[in-house]
Amino acid sequence: MKNLHQTVFTIFLCLANLASLSVAAQSLDHPLRPPQTGSPQATLQSFVHAMNEVYVIATGDGARGRDTVLPLRRAAATIDMSTFPAEIRRSQSIEVALMLDEVLDRIGFPDLSMVPSAAAELPEKWRIPNTPITISLMDEGPRSGEYLFTSQTAENIREYYEAVRDLPYADATMPGLYTAYLTTPGPGIALRWSEPLPEWSKKTAFDQTYWQWTALFAITLLLVLQFVPILRVSRAVAEAETAQQERARRCRLLITLFGALVLTMAAAWFVDEIVNLTGDTQITVAYALALLRFVFLGWIVIVAGNVFVDLVSWARGLEQNSAGVLLLTVASWIVVGLFLFALVVAAAQRFGFPAYSVVTGLGVGGIAIGFGAQALVRDILSGVFFLMDDAFRKGEYVKVGEAMGNVEKISIRSMQLRHHLGAIHTIPYGQIAQLTN
Repeated sequence: MKNLHQTVFTIFLCLANLASLSVAAQSLDHPLRPPQTGSPQATLQSFVHAMNEVYVIATGDGARGRDTVLPLRRAAATIDMSTFPAEIRRSQSIEVALMLDEVLDRIGFPDLSMVPSAAAELPEKWRIPNTPITISLMDEGPRSGEYLFTSQTAENIREYYEAVRDLPYADATMPGLYTAYLTTPGPGIALRWSEPLPEWSKKTAFDQTYWQWTALFAITLLLVLQFVPILRVSRAVAEAETAQQERARRCRLLITLFGALVLTMAAAWFVDEIVNLTGDTQITVAYALALLRFVFLGWIVIVAGNVFVDLVSWARGLEQNSAGVLLLTVASWIVVGLFLFALVVAAAQRFGFPAYSVVTGLGVGGIAIGFGAQALVRDILSGVFFLMDDAFRKGEYVKVGEAMGNVEKISIRSMQLRHHLGAIHTIPYGQIAQLTN
């Protein structure tokens, strides 16, 4: 009976291999064809066909890693990755699919005739016998109505893989795909790519080969060294003696930051497309590069706001402490603040934090805060309109109610008048009913 079961299982896998060849031929004509996920059986069969296609391509003569990307993504499309942060979702989906294939290759695929199909009454969930690996019906989201390997399966797949990695492969399966993925540059698989490499470079430490660690060290050193010119130009801006020098050095700082941003994005592309890190190392590096990218973007926004004020005031011939420059500065702060807030929300969303939900909650709380900050808002808006009307300038003698004196300081929410006897009056703009210049 045991031999009969093994024979039936071997015939099933051979038929799956033959079917995968036809699927591979079809995928060349329809590269964007999605997997069939209308039932647990269709999802499992689509996954098996896609991974067989990967194996056929990866073991061929002259195989390139990129040739296997489409079937790998098709296999990954049978897995619910919605709980993974957007920053790592794409790269981790392929890794999860490969580890799931390694697990199924070792424990053996279930008999397809026992898997619920569209012809039978479909359950909401179906679990592969003797495993926690589950295929479930999606009841919400953009893939509602499809059967996918659950997000819990995806989150725990590394634990499942570690538990069975020392077991032998079943007959007629696809050995070595995940190991080849660890050493193939880029997101695909080429089983023979690493053959010409020296043996020392193929050794692994913390699931990464030595050549990958060498490349990562070189990239890290390059990213650290890029801060040298940035800090040097920033110091030059702080030490500028004239407004012209400060304006020119800020423009130079802006260009330097753009260069650093481009270099960081190029490093992220190189790590993802060439070095192809995996596991916790890939997640850590992806988060670090994304955080560095957002830091540079925020820094560029702040410097760009200052450069905008400098260039407009220079083009219009405004004095450095004039009301017009202050008005430009206030407007620049508002715009920069909005950009930074949007940047923080976008970064939080990319890192997996429910930023949009928090923003919605803040909107409700912001109404209550707004009622308490009415006086502050009124002072700021009144000051903006006073400056737009050019009602006063620094150094002019004005009278506001009972207070009078020279305008000594103009800030965002108030002005300071120095009386000719020495007293200083601080007057919020919102309390100015009439002003005599």
